[in-house]
Amino acid sequence: MSARVWMMFLVGWALLSPGCGYRLQGATAPSGATIEVPVFENRTVETGIEALITELFLAEMRKTPGWKIVPPGEGRYALKGTVIKFIAEPHFVSSRRLEAERRATLIMEVRLLDRSTNQEIWRDRDLRTFVDYPVGPDILVNERQKQGAIARIAEILASRIREHIQDTW
Repeated sequence: MSARVWMMFLVGWALLSPGCGYRLQGATAPSGATIEVPVFENRTVETGIEALITELFLAEMRKTPGWKIVPPGEGRYALKGTVIKFIAEPHFVSSRRLEAERRATLIMEVRLLDRSTNQEIWRDRDLRTFVDYPVGPDILVNERQKQGAIARIAEILASRIREHIQDTW
C-alpha cells in the first residue's frame, strides 16, 4: 500500500470515527457516587470465601476514580452479593486413571441497588467463573492449590463486578 493511500485511509478513518457511536464506558462515576458493600452472603460449606470476594471487590473499587466506599447504611448505592455454589471437581484424569487436575467453579448472585429510590439497578443471578488447578497425592498441597484457585476466582469476580458497575454509567 502506498504512503498516499495509507494517509487517505487514516484521514478518512479520523473523520468518520467520531460519528460511529463508539464511546468509552464507565469513564466517570455518577455525581456523589458512594457505595456500601456489606460482606457477601455465603450459602456454601467453603468458609471464608465470601469475605475474600468482598475484600477483593472493595480493593477494586478503591482503585476506581469517582467512587467512595462508605459504611453500610450510608451509601447512595449498595452492592449485595451471595455466593450460591462452589464446587471443585475432577477435570483431568491421567492415562494411569489418576486425578491430575480439578476445576473450581464459583457461582454468585450480585445486585446493585440505588438506595435513594429503593430500586434495583441491575441483578446478575448467574455470575460464574472457574479456575483449573493441579492435584496430586498430597492432601495438604491439594488444599493449598484449591485455596489458590479460590483466590484467583475471587480476583476475577471482583474485577468483573467492578466493570459491570462502571459500565452502568
